[in-house]
Amino acid sequence: MTLNKVESSLIKEVAYENGVLIVKFNTDAIYAYSGVPVRVYSEFIDASSVGRYFLQNIKEVYTYCKLA
Repeated sequence: MTLNKVESSLIKEVAYENGVLIVKFNTDAIYAYSGVPVRVYSEFIDASSVGRYFLQNIKEVYTYCKLA
């Protein structure tokens, strides 16, 4: 899975595969969010504010675990 850079003051890179969203924050912490629909991923990377979309629609909605 390849991480892709995004423009955000909160998030550095993201990746998505088979319902798993990987988010690398600007702090270099990496989290995996499970059960994320492809529609949500598409809206996330196309959002005018990636960080705001993440906080409002992903952070407290999907199960996650810290990878690094």
